[in-house]
Amino acid sequence: SGDGEADLRCLAVAPAAGAGAEDTRRAVLSDLGEELRRSRGIRILAGVCVFPGAPPRFREAREAASLARPDRPLVFLAPSEDGAGPGPGDGEGSGAAAVERAVSFLREHLAEDLSLAEVAQAVGISPSHLSRLFRRHRGDTFVQVFCGLRIDAAKRLLRSGTYRVKEAASLVGFKDTAYFCRVFRKYEGRSPSEYQGGG
Repeated sequence: SGDGEADLRCLAVAPAAGAGAEDTRRAVLSDLGEELRRSRGIRILAGVCVFPGAPPRFREAREAASLARPDRPLVFLAPSEDGAGPGPGDGEGSGAAAVERAVSFLREHLAEDLSLAEVAQAVGISPSHLSRLFRRHRGDTFVQVFCGLRIDAAKRLLRSGTYRVKEAASLVGFKDTAYFCRVFRKYEGRSPSEYQGGG
């Protein structure tokens, strides 16, 4: 609708039905609508917001709303605590489960030059949401997590005594051995050769 504003036709945030939460629902939806209008130029035309305890949930609702696009106006937010039920936003289970699926995928494809978008597609969530989940559940960016997994795998290869530094670097996706050595030293505080020698 006018003045360049996009319309978010339906926002559904429903982790749980809370007793006597009508005022809370209205307040949260109003606050969320105001924030979306300020930050993203989006108006909520219709909304469903069902959860008890607004303050802890507001940030999650805002993140769910940030995934909305004009071509996909419905956003549903499932609870993020351990033991939460599944919801469309997180695939099967919580954000932590989505991160673990992403990490497993990365471990299986260490030698490939994977982008955040490719991994997000593999686990069925948006790149921006996966990026936030990595920061929330692993405390690092996607690139840092991927690099750390590669270094951990390289350490196992070097400890085996079967592979030279150049071979280990190549097997975990580093085409440039000198760069691999720099990154390895950054993570481990010593060179791959020193690590292999048990120094």
